[in-house]
Amino acid sequence: PRFERRGDDLIVDLALSFPQLALGCKVKVPTIDGEQEIEIPAGTPSNTVFTLRSKGVPHLEARGRGDLHARVRVEVPKELSSRQRELLAALDATFKTQRQDSQDDDGSERGFFGRRRKKK
Repeated sequence: PRFERRGDDLIVDLALSFPQLALGCKVKVPTIDGEQEIEIPAGTPSNTVFTLRSKGVPHLEARGRGDLHARVRVEVPKELSSRQRELLAALDATFKTQRQDSQDDDGSERGFFGRRRKKK
């Protein structure tokens, strides 16, 4: 893996799929000592950073080590099968329906801020 170094800390990017971030998963993070498994909670946004304490570079003039920061990124596939495309289109349609259900008849957003805007 390619590590980015900041002092005694290391940074590594983890390319995960949208379903992995949305549903949550366990992934193996590369460290300089081998792999370590971490749990990615459901609903984790892209660019979230998980810190593995003392998994970075050893300090030169002191005891201990830096940290390893694992940054999750959404990996967007360049090619999809027709079935994958069909499933993604169906999923997208549910999000559109959900967005429409959260609006009033005049198109304003429901909820606290939507109601406040509407009253003005």
